[in-house]
Amino acid sequence: MIELSPLHSEIKRVIKASGPMPVWRYMELCLMLPEHGYYISRDPLGREGDFTTAPEVSQMFGELLGLWAASVWKASGSPQQFRLIELGPGRGTMMSDALRALRVLPPLYQTISVHMVEINPVLREKQKATLTGLRNITWHESFDDVPEGPSVIFANEYFDVLPIHQMLKRETGWHERVVELDAEENFAYGTAAEPTPGFELLLPPLVRAAPLGAIFEWRPNNEIMAIAKRIRE
Repeated sequence: MIELSPLHSEIKRVIKASGPMPVWRYMELCLMLPEHGYYISRDPLGREGDFTTAPEVSQMFGELLGLWAASVWKASGSPQQFRLIELGPGRGTMMSDALRALRVLPPLYQTISVHMVEINPVLREKQKATLTGLRNITWHESFDDVPEGPSVIFANEYFDVLPIHQMLKRETGWHERVVELDAEENFAYGTAAEPTPGFELLLPPLVRAAPLGAIFEWRPNNEIMAIAKRIRE
């Protein structure tokens, strides 16, 4: 049996208590479990982290987005209230660069309100340091907490880290893929005992014809639909 981190020890405890969990739930816990989750407990960015995003490479990325936001504001009739929202804002670098570019348009810059949707307390502190001195900025745990109104929404490399579902095709149909414990109590993949009813009806013909053992992966559209609804309204 391999030695586990505190994160995986906690997930192992949950599996022992409740049984195998879907891949999406395992991924969700790995990312967002209080105290130990990957996107809760650390700053994953930069040379000392695990990856680097475009805003950390060049300020031009955020500045161009800021100018684009200004054009959207003008095209929307220059509303007196305008929200600049960022989902998963990292260290605040992109927002800082975007706001620098927006200074060329004082009527917008002086009235804009900034909303940062961030669950990581470590990154929140870094964002506050990056955006120090900025008035009218608020942090939120969820996009649903951001007040409604005319907005531009930034989501750089945000959707690709959200939990995914996996389905395995077997003779009996498409079964949800799960994470379980093997005989030595190590993590292992398995499948739900029963196929998901009607799942095949939702698939395009090419996927329906997939061979046995094929894995189909998808991400629910809840987040996208919440944003689309906000923009529509």
